[in-house]
Amino acid sequence: MPRISTTGSVDADAGPRNGRPADRSAGFVLMEIIPAMVILGLGMILALATLARGTGPSGLMAMAVESAALLRNARTDAIASGRETTAVFDTRRRDFVSGPQTLRLPRDIDLAVLAGDSCATDGSRIAILFRPDGTSCGGVIRFTKGARSFRVRVNWATGTVAIVDGA
Repeated sequence: MPRISTTGSVDADAGPRNGRPADRSAGFVLMEIIPAMVILGLGMILALATLARGTGPSGLMAMAVESAALLRNARTDAIASGRETTAVFDTRRRDFVSGPQTLRLPRDIDLAVLAGDSCATDGSRIAILFRPDGTSCGGVIRFTKGARSFRVRVNWATGTVAIVDGA
């Protein structure tokens, strides 16, 4: 069988390499692996896309932590500025606002807000008030997804903010 060398010349006397007959299926292994890898990759992408929907347990905790940080910042602002500061939770729009900070809450998290008697409420809006002496009107915000929940508590006497795991 003639063979073409790398220089382009034909070597008519050359036989099979190493004295073994040429294996015609040697290049097909790679051609079979590539489509299999592509199919596996697409399957993994689809599986991850279906698993990643919604808020998971870590996302639920992140919401509680971010809400607590927003409340703590509002308390700090009240103490530092010497003026009352509010953190307003809008249940209809599902956002939490204090000064320049806004936290948008996902629709797949169930929320319950309990505010103290001296907190301002207006239909769907609940304002947790922080005073310059560090006190507040108090309140509890519960974030729930399935069987998992976190509560963010604002102590009315001290204004401190705490995150509590569970109902």
